[in-house]
Amino acid sequence: MIGAAAAVVVVAGVIGAIVLTGDKGADQVPPADTAAAAGDTAGAEQAGASGTGNTQVPTTKEAVLAALPAALRTDLENCKTNGETENGGLQMQCTLKEGTALTAGISDQDYQSIIVSVDPAEAKKRVLGIRQGFQNDTTSTDNEIVENIPRTAAAHIDGPGYANTYSIWYANSSTGVMASFSDAQGLDGAKTFLSRAGLIN
Repeated sequence: MIGAAAAVVVVAGVIGAIVLTGDKGADQVPPADTAAAAGDTAGAEQAGASGTGNTQVPTTKEAVLAALPAALRTDLENCKTNGETENGGLQMQCTLKEGTALTAGISDQDYQSIIVSVDPAEAKKRVLGIRQGFQNDTTSTDNEIVENIPRTAAAHIDGPGYANTYSIWYANSSTGVMASFSDAQGLDGAKTFLSRAGLIN
C-alpha cells in the first residue's frame, strides 16, 4: 500500500510539473491582438521611413492656385492642364494678365506664360537638384542659383537665350510649389520677377 501511495504521489508530481511548465510557456507568448498591433505599428513606421505613405498633391486648378503666393496667383489667367507631377499632381500653364506689375520693365513679350504645379516630394528633390547644379545649362553664359533666407526655396536662372531672355526653374520644399518662367529680360530681371511674385524673398 505504501508503495502504491508513493507511486501516486510521483505521478501527481510529474503531472503538476508539466502543467506548471505549460503555464510558464503560455505567459511568454504575447496575446494575438498585441502581436498584430505591434506588426501594424512596424509597418506604419516602415512606410513613413521609406516615404511610400500616401502623399496628397493638388489635382484641381483651384487647389494648385490656392497654394501659390498671392502676388503670383492674382495675376494669372487662362490656366490649362500641361501635364502632371511625379506623384500625380496637376501641372498647369497659365497666362500672365496683360499689364501685370510682375513683369513691368523686365519683359517686353506680348504673350507671357508660366508653368506651375504643387508636389512637396518632387519639390524637395528639385531644390536639392538646383543646389547641386543639375539644372546648369552648359550652353548658357550665365547659370546662377538664388535661394530664400530659410533655404526652403531655390531657383536656377540661366541665359541669355532668344531676345536676351532668361529662364527660371523654381521649387519650394516647404510649400511644394514649383514654377518655370522664360520671359525675363536679363539676370536682374529674372531675380526681380522672383521677388515680385513672392517666390524668393
